[in-house]
Amino acid sequence: MWKINNVTQLIVTGVRSAYNPSALVLDSGEILLSYRNNLAPKHGAGLDHVEICFLDRDLNQLSDSIRLNLGGSWCEDARLVAVEGEVWLIYGRPTNDHSTWRQRRLGLAKLHVDTVKHQVDVIENNLIGREATDNECEKNWTPFAHGGRLFLSYSICPHVVLREKRGVTWVQEASSSRPIIWPSNYISGGTPAVPIDEGREYLGFFHGVSFPFDWLRTSRDNSQKFLSHTRYYTFGAYTFSAAPPFELLRASPHPLCYEGMFNVSNSRVSRDERVVFPSGLIIDDNIGLLVRRQTNGTDVAII
Repeated sequence: MWKINNVTQLIVTGVRSAYNPSALVLDSGEILLSYRNNLAPKHGAGLDHVEICFLDRDLNQLSDSIRLNLGGSWCEDARLVAVEGEVWLIYGRPTNDHSTWRQRRLGLAKLHVDTVKHQVDVIENNLIGREATDNECEKNWTPFAHGGRLFLSYSICPHVVLREKRGVTWVQEASSSRPIIWPSNYISGGTPAVPIDEGREYLGFFHGVSFPFDWLRTSRDNSQKFLSHTRYYTFGAYTFSAAPPFELLRASPHPLCYEGMFNVSNSRVSRDERVVFPSGLIIDDNIGLLVRRQTNGTDVAII
């Protein structure tokens, strides 16, 4: 574990490639940390699965990494959320055993967490979907708890919120269309949303992807053409009201950044990309822990 520019990087013991982390403070005071692990990072997706471990409040690892049994490989991008004392995990998974890399759905798993033995078991796991959608690839739905129930932000802008119907189907509960102007082609969910300001609104982080050298795609110079595929992930914060229609209230006017945030080399894939965005958020005693995905290791930034 090391700290640079107020960023503490956690190296999870025994895990080769941990990224896309999410975090949740348990009733015991310990932190539950989930992350995606790829056994063959140089070969991209396909062997990914979700693992989890326990941390203390000083971010020291308290347990070995635990692989969650989510019914197959290629599980990714998990988010942790607590609802009335129950711990839930929402994550990406293939639609079926023969899915391509673009055929993705969301899984929702209920976890049994033993803070004495430091064990985690999956006790319920469903493949879920949105009612009346034709999208072949579904991912990055943002969970949050409200009124003792689990809700999902299907998109950030417009802010479309889903509620459960018959266990595996989610229907639209509310929608608001306040725009977010951002320097990328789209914005997508990042962290679970958490209540702030004494429960009057929710705070979350979104991310976007940009291709700053896209104009070089038609270049005859192969090195310039390769550079055109370089992509950067950026992120910002947003808030929404704590009651339906969960209207967007505020958003970052520009990407949040700090010196050196893209300096970590990419060990997961062969193409040139820089991936830094939040996937977990803890607000506790006026101290924020922003858990970010990075291409090499698991980072927890103190903000």
